[in-house]
Amino acid sequence: MLYALSSFFASVFIHTIRPPALGPDAFEVFWRATYHGLDQFCKSYPESIKICLKGFAEACGGSLAAQLSPDTESQRTVSN
Repeated sequence: MLYALSSFFASVFIHTIRPPALGPDAFEVFWRATYHGLDQFCKSYPESIKICLKGFAEACGGSLAAQLSPDTESQRTVSN
């Protein structure tokens, strides 16, 4: 499911994000309710999802990307 919807999830991070940042906030709520903390899926996340998680964590803090290895490139542009 994550591969099929990864472009949709990443789309909320592609353009300039202006307050109140509803897209990233909705992504965080979804992620925490579904995949957050489930280490068995972590290695199979699509690269675009990893980038979104790292970018969100860098911008907003928190533990959203805590499961990811530090080698994921969060500075890269998400494009699919």
